[in-house]
Amino acid sequence: MGINTEHRQERRKFPRVPVSMTVEAQDEKKIVFGYARDLSKNGLCVCANIVGENQSLPEISQIMKITFKVPKTNQVVSSKARVVRIDLSDQSPPVIALNFIELEHEMSQAIDRYIREFFDLHVVS
Repeated sequence: MGINTEHRQERRKFPRVPVSMTVEAQDEKKIVFGYARDLSKNGLCVCANIVGENQSLPEISQIMKITFKVPKTNQVVSSKARVVRIDLSDQSPPVIALNFIELEHEMSQAIDRYIREFFDLHVVS
């Protein structure tokens, strides 16, 4: 039996950058409030606190309305997002991964600019 030398392939289409910003995500029954730990052009991960009348975690594939301000800008992003992953492994609070749905072009451009600026500042030549 041989050793598997295949590397796990990255499934993400867009690069992620670390961030520290507040995010609010809500549906009709619960509000998720937390701090994003990373951001990409198609989504973000939030270290979440659940508040409201129903304090259970959102379901995978659940659609929520999210709001946050792109770091170092005045651009407020307000969009629908789908819950794609919930990570409970040894972390408090849970980490919820969200993918943007129907993100307006202007908001997408603001996120893209922030990510490009991040890489421009952090890429070593």
